Amino acid sequence: MQPLPSQAISPCPVCESEKTDLRYRLEWGNVVQCRQCTCAFTEGCDVEAANHQTFHNGQSDGESVLPRQWAHERLSTLRKFVTEGTLLEFGPGTGEFLRAAAEAGFQVTGVDRFPHVRTENKHPSVSLVESDAPSFIAAEPFNVVAAVHVLEHFRNPYGLLAAVKRNLKESGWLLLEVPNYASLSRVISGRRWNCLVDYHALQFTPESLNSLLLRAGFKVVSLESVGCSTTQLVGLGLPSLGRRLGLPVSYGWEPNGSIRRLAMMVEKKFDWGCNLRLVARKA
Repeated sequence: MQPLPSQAISPCPVCESEKTDLRYRLEWGNVVQCRQCTCAFTEGCDVEAANHQTFHNGQSDGESVLPRQWAHERLSTLRKFVTEGTLLEFGPGTGEFLRAAAEAGFQVTGVDRFPHVRTENKHPSVSLVESDAPSFIAAEPFNVVAAVHVLEHFRNPYGLLAAVKRNLKESGWLLLEVPNYASLSRVISGRRWNCLVDYHALQFTPESLNSLLLRAGFKVVSLESVGCSTTQLVGLGLPSLGRRLGLPVSYGWEPNGSIRRLAMMVEKKFDWGCNLRLVARKA
């Protein structure tokens, strides 16, 4: 762990501390971590330009079975707290969660700068708005606001959370999900972790995500690690092995079923899951 030179230090985007350590030197920039709140963040990279280049033309190709499964897992978490009403999703991507929420009875709106919802995920109860999340203002506030793998793209996380508060009813619910910087997959993969990319401005641990939400004026009701680092590591390694053996293993494939469920049970006890899922309300 190497302290950054004084001239290179930027304050932590979460707690504004200048006490940081260099974690990774990558070809597109550095990843440093705050000693105080444990948030990690990108330095020396134009994250906004990287996001535009990555998402402007969409990411609608690839496997759809796992994204649908993950969408239903997120919905199951949300339905422990709220089962009906209006739902706004910032950054819905290819739309699996939009579809799952609509099928469960929510009236759903998706807001995205680069909307690329798959045809099979469109639904009569879903409306799409092409807009930047921080500047979006709805005519009426929503019962639920969701942001799944969105917060890590913003260098200023408080800007997105201000938009959440502005569009959320006083009695409403926030559902967030971000990659888990404390995950087993990141610890083992190190600089090769698949979430260390130039379009991710921030990396959250459970401690830093909780701290951010409290500072932004939310009450955290539930915070847990989800997903499976073990099967993610297998899924990341198999394509490389498959290519060497001449086998057709697609990138992103992961073992499923009982193996995944067992590994998730163990990982959850130590917050080792590959993602963090949070449910909160206005404080």
